[in-house]
Amino acid sequence: MTKSYAIQRLRHLLHPVGSAGLGLLLVSANLAHAQTLPQYSLPFNGTNQYAGVPNTAALEFTTGTIEMWVKPTWTVGTHSNANLCLISERSGASINGGTRFSLHMGNDMRSIGLWNGGSYQTVAYNFTKGAWAHVAAVMTTSSTQFYVNGVLIGTTNNGINTGRSGYTLKIGVSETEGTAVGNAEYFEGEIDEVRVWNTQRTATQIQANYQAPVSAASAGLVAYYPIDNGITSASNATARLLKDYAASSYNGTLYNYWAEQAPAISSFAPARNAVSANRSGNLAVAFSQNMNSAAASDAAVKVFGSQTGKRAGTFTGGGTNVITFDPAQDLKPGETASMTVTTAAKSMGGLGLAQPQVVQMIGQAGGTGRGVLNGSQKLPLSGYPEQLVTADIDGDGDLDMLVPNSYAVLVRLNDGSGTFGPATSLNVGTSSNTTLAMADIDGDGDLDMLVPDYVTSGTIKVLRNNGQGTFSAPTTGAQVGDRPIYIVAADLDGDGDLDLLVSNYGSGRVSVRFNDGAGNFSTPSSNAEVQVASGALSAAVADIDSDGDLDLLSVGYTDPGKISVRFNNGSGVFTAPATNAEVAMAIRPYSVAMGDVNGDGSPDMVVANTTT
Repeated sequence: MTKSYAIQRLRHLLHPVGSAGLGLLLVSANLAHAQTLPQYSLPFNGTNQYAGVPNTAALEFTTGTIEMWVKPTWTVGTHSNANLCLISERSGASINGGTRFSLHMGNDMRSIGLWNGGSYQTVAYNFTKGAWAHVAAVMTTSSTQFYVNGVLIGTTNNGINTGRSGYTLKIGVSETEGTAVGNAEYFEGEIDEVRVWNTQRTATQIQANYQAPVSAASAGLVAYYPIDNGITSASNATARLLKDYAASSYNGTLYNYWAEQAPAISSFAPARNAVSANRSGNLAVAFSQNMNSAAASDAAVKVFGSQTGKRAGTFTGGGTNVITFDPAQDLKPGETASMTVTTAAKSMGGLGLAQPQVVQMIGQAGGTGRGVLNGSQKLPLSGYPEQLVTADIDGDGDLDMLVPNSYAVLVRLNDGSGTFGPATSLNVGTSSNTTLAMADIDGDGDLDMLVPDYVTSGTIKVLRNNGQGTFSAPTTGAQVGDRPIYIVAADLDGDGDLDLLVSNYGSGRVSVRFNDGAGNFSTPSSNAEVQVASGALSAAVADIDSDGDLDLLSVGYTDPGKISVRFNNGSGVFTAPATNAEVAMAIRPYSVAMGDVNGDGSPDMVVANTTT
């Protein structure tokens, strides 16, 4: 939009260039940049338009000044919340939500004030609809001075909340994520010549410079947004750019001035299906555009380890296009981990991923790779053990041993040196069991136990871990098919928790059960029982078609030897592909494992057979 006020107030700085129609060029020595007429301001529709600048420490000053020209254009009474936001560092996200500062034109254009998360205080002033006014806020941690058109109009007794940090600097809106988005106080009008200083500007300085551009090299000028590249109908990076003309170039982005595109995932680090992931390294997701601060949170990105449970850690990257997660706990050598990016990952424009994505990786193993094993320890086992599971059940950093043994599970704790203590027999509430699965089904950071009751009830027993290796009494977690024998816990629908796939040997089907996030499982309304080859003995999951979800591979023990392939549509609905739905194997395949065997980035299949 044309800056009508700018043409008038800067007339003495203008100098004609060339013939009529070529425009005018600002040539004052004080200018930070060249401008051509018509000059532009940034319009805001009061609904969803705003500008955002990624978080940086330089914008988190403890004392400073913000200046801008503003022109309100709304009609009194048309906004349910009449305190419309001019500029803020604030977030409503469930993780790291809060306010550092938020400046508002309040009370339907009759005041200006500051909210800092603890108090909202205002100074009375009657702004005029359709008229430009210059406002300046000189902030400390305990007070804010407000100037309008170079004149001090009052001081509040609140200021910058230095206890909050990490927020995007937003112009024209208070917050764009979290539960308060519907009350985000979008500004309706125009804003121009935004200046951010890390110094307390004096009354003399404000009066002397509010009607003129300033030098990019001005002392204390952290960011300067004259907003002179214009608003066009084009959809390109240049038009979307909020250009910072100060020395550090903290450029921002304009949002919702065009038809916004939903963000897409560009890459993962470690890469999808990595078999030698750095066990102590960070995990990162690169997106096609900058993401809001809620994308850098546990609501948007969740990581589970197969031997250690859900990972806690630190997120960074809100306001940028790369979200990084630094886990508090490293992967174990050879441990499979999964990372889910949910639809809670939203762009700065508030659009989420069209569909969540789940990727798997395996922690790098050490040693020489020659397979030379030193020492031995013989551990007696009773009954008919058919499976051995290693997992850190007591959270002490080493892998303990669990062996299903007919009617119980034998537990041996590791002392950290690879020596296992005496076996404890754990009643799991089944009439017969030969397998178990360990998974953090309630997201509390430890591994819970899931045991199929093979003979009588067709149920899955759940024993919850208290984090120290003590399990609750068994409860029925899910009703499944005939003779359940094997469980896979994985995020099937991309919502950030671990769902269940259960191989039912008696029915030749795999049961799908969805987790509500708290470890309670429900039967989906459709496709709850996936038809596979008969004698469903075990299963595995992997993203075999590279579409960002986990597909199913089921062992058919008696059919006469097949691996059934079923593609996931991303919502936990599995269907047979048009070709190669049943992969022939040797007679009586017993188990299947997935991994990138040949290093080409795609998961390969390894099958154990009882007869070969």
